[in-house]
Amino acid sequence: MEAANLKQVLVSTLGRTPKTVTEVLGELKRRGIEIAEVYLIHTAGSELPPDEVISEKKHIAWIPIEIPQQDILTEEGARAAESTIFQTVYNLKNRPDVGSLHLDLTGGRKTMSAYLMFAAQMFCDDNDKLWHVEPSEQFRNSCQWYPKIAGDVNLLEIPFLRLNLLVKSIEDILGQSFSLDNPAKVLSRSVDVLEDLALLGLMARGIDHEANNDLNDVMRGLTKLEKALPDKSRIADDIDSIQAGLENIRGMISSFLAIGDSQKAQVNFAPVSVRHTIEEVYANLLMIYNLFDLEILGNDFQVKADRLLLKRVFRIILVNAHEASSKRLVVRLEQPYRKHGCEADLNRLGTIIITDDGVGMTDEQLTEAFAIFKTQQKSIKGKGIGLAVARRLILLHGGNISLQSNVIASASKQPIGQGTTVTIQLPLSTAVAQNSVHEFSRKVDS
Repeated sequence: MEAANLKQVLVSTLGRTPKTVTEVLGELKRRGIEIAEVYLIHTAGSELPPDEVISEKKHIAWIPIEIPQQDILTEEGARAAESTIFQTVYNLKNRPDVGSLHLDLTGGRKTMSAYLMFAAQMFCDDNDKLWHVEPSEQFRNSCQWYPKIAGDVNLLEIPFLRLNLLVKSIEDILGQSFSLDNPAKVLSRSVDVLEDLALLGLMARGIDHEANNDLNDVMRGLTKLEKALPDKSRIADDIDSIQAGLENIRGMISSFLAIGDSQKAQVNFAPVSVRHTIEEVYANLLMIYNLFDLEILGNDFQVKADRLLLKRVFRIILVNAHEASSKRLVVRLEQPYRKHGCEADLNRLGTIIITDDGVGMTDEQLTEAFAIFKTQQKSIKGKGIGLAVARRLILLHGGNISLQSNVIASASKQPIGQGTTVTIQLPLSTAVAQNSVHEFSRKVDS
């Protein structure tokens, strides 16, 4: 469904003062947010807005959801509230016609507000908002239900930690599923995973230091060996392959450290040639795979990047194209026009468009492509972290990355790949762009 047709839904917890939901609804309307459905989560002892108030908004669907308790004063009542709120938010987030959730935690017991916050953390994403409304003294004491002008109410957006990707992936990470009837267990296991990931980040920093020392020793040893051998021609390719593999390992370690703790990551920014980097990655992969044909079009340019991390990004994309059964890969290099003699604009971005002719990706796969622990090719073993890593590395460089793809069904109902296009934009280096226009085209031996 197109984004413009997706519904905006409001979920409110209610207590003794049902006016809170209309305060939020009215202020959202004043801000240009059109709510299609309102879910009123309340106990048996709570009040709902009067019928005449609801009838003012006939275009909105009002759905009361009762917690089967008179009040939330016992452990049993708390569990009932938790389950009701948890299930409501979960179900709404899994509806294909819902675009954004607006969660209002103003009304009801503080316990209800806490559970709504908990549900937001577990299931909501960047499209969703958490709100608290505070009416002015004048509006609170008035007979009005819906605010009309600025200042009637103060609607505050509450920031919250979004763990939705972790919850979606928790089954893959731990190899087990969880029942929605026990939200506390989901939270507990999610915290365990977060602690494990934090520990992994600490380990990665230690590995980065120790492993790089060992890798440097091995590479120095290979250089000495190459110089000492009387006839290097027969093993030169083998030595080059080993050195390329060692550098790839170094890049992999650096990339995981960078995405795990970007604040402490040692990122070595320098002018890096895009064309030469892609050619180098392609040549290294040819030692391992029977790759597709590669064609690079457009003038080369330099970006401000860490060479090892950028190589890692291109390696991920090229390996993905190979695993998608691509026969040909076309890379287009584009940079914004700059008049002769003008100084380089520090905010300019160079564009790298990489298109393969592989099996392509469905809409569902595209939606989850950058989610960690998602594998797009069903026949490939592993947790599928490549594109998630690539995205984090591109963002670390101040760039952006996007995907376009298409899969259609043939007459035999088998999917026909239309290929995938990866578009990357990266800040141009302040150094003068290289304007060589030579074409790089490599044919793979059949």
